Order: sequence, then C-alpha cells, then structure tokens
Amino acid sequence: MATINPDVVRQLEEAHAALMRRIESEGPPVEAAVAGPAAPEMVAGAAGCATAQHVLVDHYIGGVRRLWGYANGAWHPRTIAQVEEEGIAQVAFAADRVSVCWDDSDQLTFIRCWKQY
Repeated sequence: MATINPDVVRQLEEAHAALMRRIESEGPPVEAAVAGPAAPEMVAGAAGCATAQHVLVDHYIGGVRRLWGYANGAWHPRTIAQVEEEGIAQVAFAADRVSVCWDDSDQLTFIRCWKQY
C-alpha cells in the first residue's frame, strides 16, 4: 500500500475547509444532472485536466457524498448522488489510472477511469 504524503493530506484538509466556507456562504451544491452521451463537452470547457494522483470519497452520515480527485497539485471535489458513488467510486478505485477535469471553481466536471489488461 502506498503512503500518502502528509502535505497532500494537509491540502485535502485545506480544500475541504474552503469548500465548507463556500457552502456556508453560497448554500449547498446542487447535485449535477446525469450527463448523457454528450459528456465530452465537459472537457472542452474545463479549467484544467490532469491525471489524478489520488481519488477518495467522503461519506457523510445522512446522505452527502463527495468525490475528490487530487491532480495538478490540488484537490478537486464534486458532490455526488448515492447512485453515482456506487458506480464511479468503485470503477475509479479499481482503475490503473484516473484522469479528471475541473471547472473554474475547482469542482470536478469529468472523470475518466483507465484499466490496463
């Protein structure tokens, strides 16, 4: 099992605190509509895309789930539905490589999971 750099953990804590401050001032994030086959435009308008070095899911008792991708030196979150968590998290955790894109507010907009055979 790989050891996670303590600086990366500290950055997660800082990113989480910033997200909580944003939620306090703007309200909770709205769950994204399920993207249909036209999902590639999510990448075209992205503020950034990179290979994630870490992927994790926060499970909050009572229903909130948040997917995080660490890429390009920062943590990028996305509030997800239970249905999404049950699929996307399992696929991401089983992947050999995960590519992510995020918008100007650092919210994940796209995740691509790679598996080598």
